[in-house]
Amino acid sequence: MNASDIKQLFSALAERFEKEKEQLGDLDAVLGDGDHGVSMANGFSKANEAVKESDVEDVGQLFQNAGRALMSGIGGASGPLFAMVLIELGKANLGQTELALEGFREGVTNAAASVQRLGKAERGDKTMLDVLLPVSEALQSADSLEGGLEQAARVSENAAEKTADLAAKKGRAQYVKDAGLGHPDPGATSLSLLFDTFYQVYKSEANT
Repeated sequence: MNASDIKQLFSALAERFEKEKEQLGDLDAVLGDGDHGVSMANGFSKANEAVKESDVEDVGQLFQNAGRALMSGIGGASGPLFAMVLIELGKANLGQTELALEGFREGVTNAAASVQRLGKAERGDKTMLDVLLPVSEALQSADSLEGGLEQAARVSENAAEKTADLAAKKGRAQYVKDAGLGHPDPGATSLSLLFDTFYQVYKSEANT
């Protein structure tokens, strides 16, 4: 995936989160203050604008630009955590004109460690980490970028759904009835949408 493909990715992400914002908002209304969907749509809209205006071929720089813009567009605790995913992908790919499996794997692995440190969360706390860690682990056995993106999409969707079986130990969700049991975590769900969109764009661009 070159710079043009990454720009297409962020255009698709902006569209995806705009489309899903009501569903994400409804999910967040059960567990939090209900603004997650609007925040994610706003954040990825800003990330898309930043990437579109970036006249660089360095895919790592594009991810970093997107991460900084995303942080300014998403309020609350989610902003820095989602921005960290993009920024770590950027760090792992700085100086590269093509996204390869190694850079994607390194970025996701480092993002999991950074989110764990920044969010002070552990596996099973019902957070986006319950998606990031399984995806990071699955990527260790991937043998191509296409395979890695496909695994990330599949594993993240499954992991996000499984957060419905967890009781929240972080954020507002820990104070709602049954700590949110029976409802997937909005942040985990959003992360699965990100990985799914990543794979869909890759497939689309590979076939053009």
